[in-house]
Amino acid sequence: MGGILSFLKKKTKKSQSGVTPAPAPPADPTPKDESPLPPAPAPAPAPVPELAPVLPPVDVADGWKKGTFEGLTYNYRSIKPSTPDKVTFLLLHGFPNGPSNYKYFIPEITSRGHGVIMPEMLGYGETDKPTNVEAYAFKPLCSQLAAILDAEGVAKVVGLGHDFGAPLIARFSQFYPERVLGIVLGGAPYNPPSPTALNVEAVLAAVAPLLGYENIGYFKFFPAEHAPAEIEDHLESFVSIMFGPPGEWKERVCASGGLESSLKENHISKVEPWMSQEDKEELIEYLRKTGLTGPCMWFRAAVSPVNTGDHGVIDPRVKHPYLYISPAHDPSYPLPMAARQNPLCDDITTKTIQTGHWIFEQDPKGSAQLVLEWGAEKGLF
Repeated sequence: MGGILSFLKKKTKKSQSGVTPAPAPPADPTPKDESPLPPAPAPAPAPVPELAPVLPPVDVADGWKKGTFEGLTYNYRSIKPSTPDKVTFLLLHGFPNGPSNYKYFIPEITSRGHGVIMPEMLGYGETDKPTNVEAYAFKPLCSQLAAILDAEGVAKVVGLGHDFGAPLIARFSQFYPERVLGIVLGGAPYNPPSPTALNVEAVLAAVAPLLGYENIGYFKFFPAEHAPAEIEDHLESFVSIMFGPPGEWKERVCASGGLESSLKENHISKVEPWMSQEDKEELIEYLRKTGLTGPCMWFRAAVSPVNTGDHGVIDPRVKHPYLYISPAHDPSYPLPMAARQNPLCDDITTKTIQTGHWIFEQDPKGSAQLVLEWGAEKGLF
């Protein structure tokens, strides 16, 4: 929910997959004799083994650390790689589910020996919850992430972000390119720094005629002063809608006023079958303890000018290998809209996954397989 469409009128001739075709190899100049020996078969790329059919979820309450970085206390989890040749993933969650976003994804990565650093982001859980919008600007957040990596002795990471974690991972790769091997963004495509704050009305006016519906109307509700209290008063309704059928999102989440009116009605959706009753109750309790003021600050920052100073300061192109995972059933950023990022990316691979917005919870195994195959193909691990 944290992506921003900032170049809506641009068109690209690249394929919808977002993958730039590799150039054809040069012709072999070696002369051939009249009866050559059969050529040796080319070695097949090493396959990524299928992951174990069932892996227990990571205990999101276990093994956490606390540290103060640039005056702010972060709660974060650090899992070391099993061997020096394995990589560390920097996992950044989005709104509103906090670290439970990766509860089932982490074991799929650590079972292969890779490490994980997963901060509980600013405004959530036991991490500090400042209420000044400037604290949620990308530049200071990236500096704090770098400090966490320093504290853990991690020089380079594969950055993976979902929702609001996606644009932050992208900016981290631009502010600290030497610390990034590659990036994975899920559910929120890349957007370059802009000299202006997000103009929600302008985006809706441009996109609605193309899609036939409003895609980010929720950006008019979440930054509002009354939004946190409204959500806190209807937590079960809120969670049921956000984790309900993706087909309801167009009306109840994406449309202007849809979520607010649904909460006031105390509408209860039937959550998707992949979310257990236990996980639903845990998330409701987590949000009850966290509150919604901190999580909603991310939306306030998005519609404020706190990030406009990045424009013209950092290279707007994505230079690192980049995997974009596009959820097929998320109406917020359908693939035709996400494809507009392609001209700004030097090495982008786009894969579609058959999920709604919650990619890494709904299909942890499938999403991990995409990440591992991409990383192997790019020689990252």
